[in-house]
Amino acid sequence: MTMLKAGLLSLLLLISSGMFAQTVPDPTLPITSTNDLDIGTANDGQPPVAHIADAVMFYNPATDGPSLTLVASVTDAVTGLNFSSYIWQEIDGTGTVMEELTEVSGNLELSELQPGYHRYRVYGLVDDDGVICQSDEFQDIILFVLRPLDIMSPAPVDAILEFCLNDVPAGSLALNAAVDFNSLIEYYSNSFPNPAVGDFELTYRWYAVNNENPGVEIPLTDPASITNDGAGNNITVDYADFTEAGTYTFHVEVQYSNAIKDRGTREHAIWTAVVGGDTPYELVVTLAPGRPTITIEGVQD
Repeated sequence: MTMLKAGLLSLLLLISSGMFAQTVPDPTLPITSTNDLDIGTANDGQPPVAHIADAVMFYNPATDGPSLTLVASVTDAVTGLNFSSYIWQEIDGTGTVMEELTEVSGNLELSELQPGYHRYRVYGLVDDDGVICQSDEFQDIILFVLRPLDIMSPAPVDAILEFCLNDVPAGSLALNAAVDFNSLIEYYSNSFPNPAVGDFELTYRWYAVNNENPGVEIPLTDPASITNDGAGNNITVDYADFTEAGTYTFHVEVQYSNAIKDRGTREHAIWTAVVGGDTPYELVVTLAPGRPTITIEGVQD
């Protein structure tokens, strides 16, 4: 009996710990694609998750977060019965019901979602001549809202300030950028473990602008955009690459990689900074003068 009790206790502990582990998304690090976030639908809260690309969203400060509508099926695919009403719940990172939602239709409208994971659960009910039966089974959907980024003021390293085109310095201009989350927009507080900024694959685009041709962005890397894991990006540019006279300023753009979420034309999903911040670093390239010409004047012979 003692062994039996111990065995039952061990089994219960395994079951409970397994259930606890299964209530939380298990992102794959580094996060290089939508699937790595482990978002989508899960039947009865159990893995695997059926991935849904639209379950990843950008946070738009102008709307205080994205909005969407979750739509539950009208018919039970197993029994063929039509649901008459629904129970919607918000689930936290421990698998506990965080909130019983008041919506009883098949459409749950959500708005102003904060960054991080969100998990919603739906049960179906059938009214058969006044006898209401609730499903034992349920489906969860896991959403993730990407947190806005913030570029720490990128800076040059031991940079030259000026040179003449006939005396190009040897060596390279080194530029460094570091990215963090926007500290004013926190992750949603619902007990989910959320990834750090360095866990995401980010895309960097470095370019220069010459004040002699301000409408042209000059790529500083080949290819023009670089995608890599982590929150830091360093590049070097040969001074010899600056072949036109003028004053150059330097810029970097950062966004989440398209494999995580294609930003499309969303202006709030790209972040730009000037190298040097409030005091931009400028590289002055001066045109070397040509030879003087000689004329003869005031001749007296």
